[in-house]
Amino acid sequence: MKRTLVALAIALCTATAYGQSKEQLDQAKALFNAGAQAYSMGEYAAAIQAFEEAYKLTPRPAILFSLAQAERRQYAVDKDPKRLERAVDGFRKYIAEVAMGGRRADAVQALGELEPVLEKEKAKGMPAPSAAAVVAKTTARVMVTSPTVGAQVALDGGNASEAPFIGEVKAGKHSVTVTAKGHDPEKRDIQLVEGGLVALDLPLKEKPALLAIDAPAGAEIAVDGRVIGVAPLSEPASLTHGRHYVAVMKNGAVAWTREVDVVRGETKKLSPELTTSGQRKVAWVVIGAGVAGLATGGVFTVLALDRENKAQGVLDDREKGNIPASRLDDYDQYRRDRDRFRTWSTVSFAAGGALAVTGILLYALDRPSTPARELPADKSPAPAPKPAEPMMSMVPVVGPTILGASFAVAF
Repeated sequence: MKRTLVALAIALCTATAYGQSKEQLDQAKALFNAGAQAYSMGEYAAAIQAFEEAYKLTPRPAILFSLAQAERRQYAVDKDPKRLERAVDGFRKYIAEVAMGGRRADAVQALGELEPVLEKEKAKGMPAPSAAAVVAKTTARVMVTSPTVGAQVALDGGNASEAPFIGEVKAGKHSVTVTAKGHDPEKRDIQLVEGGLVALDLPLKEKPALLAIDAPAGAEIAVDGRVIGVAPLSEPASLTHGRHYVAVMKNGAVAWTREVDVVRGETKKLSPELTTSGQRKVAWVVIGAGVAGLATGGVFTVLALDRENKAQGVLDDREKGNIPASRLDDYDQYRRDRDRFRTWSTVSFAAGGALAVTGILLYALDRPSTPARELPADKSPAPAPKPAEPMMSMVPVVGPTILGASFAVAF
């Protein structure tokens, strides 16, 4: 039967070349699909009815073969010689239309088995159709299929049953409703005549799976490597059913990642908590050290000015009159202290400024990279090396023609 389905798909694809409209082609596909479902369920009488209607619309050899197969199976059920006769006629027509390939070999084998049986039935005399066969011929049928997994079919608001649905109903107006978890329902009103058949193939539209993420304000949110917005999101993210990789990133924080499973028609909530990154911690330490360096430079500047004033006071006293030799020694000491404090002030300002700028850069450039997808739970990653503790060092550099500081930051 699977090979028949493949053959039918090829045949129907070329149906428009023979003058069939798209509507006819779609209806024939729905009828054949319903017939195939009925055949697989052992509902051969319903399958025959569906294949017959499909063959009227698109007289393809593949449909003819399936019709003959269904007649053969139904003969095994009710032993009606008319079924056998129609099966033999169908296989003969198929062989006449398909000169080679296709299911020709299967049709020839079937004829070899059925023709002797048909001759015996004819020898006994072909009986008139039974009352059950007449009723079956005039019974209206509804056949509903859906490619949606887990689809349920309800007729006229009754109890739902799993698709495919094949039912005998009274002629007249009926309603068909197809539902499935996580999908929008589909409803159709149909009109059946006595002995008629309506075949419907109703795919359902999948509802989105929603993901609500309560992340810190300003955090960037990415799903499956694609940025979907910045927190707070105005509404939950609409995703396809299944597993997704979520990353929440914010400057100064370690990226938060999770693999989450979302279900169509449901809302999943996440509340990620971000932790301060190592770089941000180091940035604050470096900025603090820079501020301390600048403050120290200010202290040394004040001390240098104080010694400059005291040295100037000695010079002022000398202009007013003689001063003891000890005051001249004080003058020299004040000048030496002033020059030393100036040097330390310059070094402190240079180092503090450099550290402050470095800290500001570390702070401003602390943006986490998009994290790589996490390994599945059943695969354990190799242990990562233990990260080094943040360290900072500074060494003043003083020379005849250079004044500054050398510093290093590690994290």
